[in-house]
Amino acid sequence: MKKLFGMTLIALAGWLATGCAADDGNETMPSGNSGQPMLAAQAVDLTLNPGWEWRMEEMNTLFVIRSAEELAARVTGGEGVAAEVDFSRYSVLFASGRATNGIQQILKTYEAQHEGRNLLTVELLLNDTEEAPLWNVAMLVPAVPVSDDVELEVKVSDGYDQAIHRDGVTLPLNDLTLNPGWEWRTDEETDLYIIRSEDQMWAHMKKWGSTLRPADIDFSRFAVLFVPGRSGSNVAKLERALTFSSGFSLDITVYQGMLTVVEDWYVAVYVASAVADSQLKYTLEYTQRRPD
Repeated sequence: MKKLFGMTLIALAGWLATGCAADDGNETMPSGNSGQPMLAAQAVDLTLNPGWEWRMEEMNTLFVIRSAEELAARVTGGEGVAAEVDFSRYSVLFASGRATNGIQQILKTYEAQHEGRNLLTVELLLNDTEEAPLWNVAMLVPAVPVSDDVELEVKVSDGYDQAIHRDGVTLPLNDLTLNPGWEWRTDEETDLYIIRSEDQMWAHMKKWGSTLRPADIDFSRFAVLFVPGRSGSNVAKLERALTFSSGFSLDITVYQGMLTVVEDWYVAVYVASAVADSQLKYTLEYTQRRPD
């Protein structure tokens, strides 16, 4: 018995860190301003209650919110309270703007009384997509006195370029969807095939479409990473990630089930040409442990 297992990997701007933890009233963050640098680990992301949304700005803008009235002016929709914040102990830093390309990830750091100033640094790691989305960061920090200002610094970087300077980074991948009538070959030797042209892509097709190209991809900007394989047991789950640690690596984990069947699988994603042209490698692990 043989069947094909092909999973897709979708790039979510879900790496976009716009807030993931609301204040539960039990935070141990210091109140007031101690005069010591406060790093991001001591601040927390603020999530609005269901139904509420931030009013975002086109230009890079920072609001220091010190009261419930100021918070109400920066949100819209919803009923009741937008977020439970004890403004006697905390302030909310809300920054927003519009990116020039798709956002791969947002990194942020808040430093209180750093070199005589309060500084919120937001770094936008952009990808090659042509969308230009609005972004926002909302952070709960120890109360900022009315007499103090907070500066906003926005940095824009290419996500893949920045990975070269940060070991251990995991980057998002884009699934390559074939046009109707085309299918990948899965009977090839398991290896990493880097496809840089239409002709190379045809060589890895099992079924050819009649009129359409195999896929709508711009090979002047992107390359396809294709890895076929065959499992001696059913494939319960397939995971893959693009990581950087002294070089880019496509890491694949095949979780095998208990059924004794031959099951084909494949990974087909596309990346920036600069990644494909680097010293790219791949790792493959078969395991029968349960996926997380």
